[in-house]
Amino acid sequence: MSARRAHLPIPAYRTLGLALIALLCACGTPGPRYAIPDAPLPAQFGGADWRTAHPADALPKGDWWQIYQDTALNALEQQALTDNPDLQGAQARLRQAQAFAQASEAAFLPMITANGSALRNRTSANRPSLSPLAPPVSTLQNDFNPFASVRWEADVSGRLALGKEAAQAAVGQSQADQENVRLLLTTGVAINYLGLRATDADLQALGVLITEQERTVALLQRRTALGQGTGLDSLTYESALASSRVQQQTLQVQREALISALAALVGKPASDFHIAATGSTLPVPLIPPGLPSTLLERRPDVASAERAVAQANAQIGIAEAARYPALVLGLSDGFESRSLGSLLTASSVAWSFGATVAQNIYDGGRIDASVAAARAGHQSAVARYRASVLQAVAEVESALAAERVLAEAETAQQNVLRVARQQQSLLTRKREGGYATALDQLASDQGVTLAERTEVQLRGQRMLASVYLVKALGGSW
Repeated sequence: MSARRAHLPIPAYRTLGLALIALLCACGTPGPRYAIPDAPLPAQFGGADWRTAHPADALPKGDWWQIYQDTALNALEQQALTDNPDLQGAQARLRQAQAFAQASEAAFLPMITANGSALRNRTSANRPSLSPLAPPVSTLQNDFNPFASVRWEADVSGRLALGKEAAQAAVGQSQADQENVRLLLTTGVAINYLGLRATDADLQALGVLITEQERTVALLQRRTALGQGTGLDSLTYESALASSRVQQQTLQVQREALISALAALVGKPASDFHIAATGSTLPVPLIPPGLPSTLLERRPDVASAERAVAQANAQIGIAEAARYPALVLGLSDGFESRSLGSLLTASSVAWSFGATVAQNIYDGGRIDASVAAARAGHQSAVARYRASVLQAVAEVESALAAERVLAEAETAQQNVLRVARQQQSLLTRKREGGYATALDQLASDQGVTLAERTEVQLRGQRMLASVYLVKALGGSW
């Protein structure tokens, strides 16, 4: 009977505590309800209709670089995704944010701890006496006290719920930041690799031009030595040849810089990283007309800015929650005895149950200041989000304009090259008939080579423009 009496009050207190918690938790969550800020987007790039942006960075983008159909580029991209330290750091930050989010969810659950103590102590016979009729005596005794305690904070103010909301927004922002690092990494690899391919093609065309210029200079020098010229023509071509050689050296330096940049992106030392030269060009990917602005919503930097707004909104509620009381319930249950033999008996049971409530009365305006700061932070985050959307639209429009202008320029240059080749063909027939000199033929050949080199340069610029468009759209189209 004594054992039952010792434990009967515990369920009654628990029932009372749960009823109190349910009553207090009926309070609403403070702070404004979150909604994605309005940010205008065109229905179509270059169009006049506008609509609200809704970040959709979670949509799959795939391995967008495969549109270039280059196995070497594909291998470099995979290597970068595996070994790049910046991406590894972003992945670690995401795991950190996810761990913090798990901690915010755990805050809703009770904390249970197990404790225990085993003491043997002796009291002094010379300690002050509490009563002159009962002089102190020295005692020697044991104290065994194993017990468990439970502590649980009721989310009366909604602070824990808002903390969880903020933590989940932080996870979303970290995910977007990781995707942004991935996008910058993969576009960086493509820009440097395609720039390297364009440089190699330019070097190849320049090499042909230098050979033709060397032949022209040698021919003019022979004519001058035979008294058939003043030497002025020879000096003019020698100056052009020297300029071409300087350009060749400059392009070689540019090539080494591109290789070093690629090495850093794929996580390799530059001294151990090499790519063989090739003069072939890649086909420019076809960009469909009338790209919808929904593609822009996949941009991870826009999504990151939107998640920052969600965090800032939750911070307003957390600051407001300081106005409400905090309730913590505690329960301790265990045994205490001076001997191990009687430790687990009903008479050794010891327990306690209670609640702690704290309510701010006066803080000198600290809470008001915190709320004002949180609201200002939210306004700042909204402004950054809208700025990121406008910047994204501007980048896409600029990339589309660059691709369009470069495509028109390449088409015009192809016409120039076609005419130059026709002239070369006619001059070849004239020379075979004895109506043109070798010098005329060399001049015509150089005209064709110069036109070919310009066409190669425009093709390389178009390839880079297509990568910048991918980057501006947050992924392929």
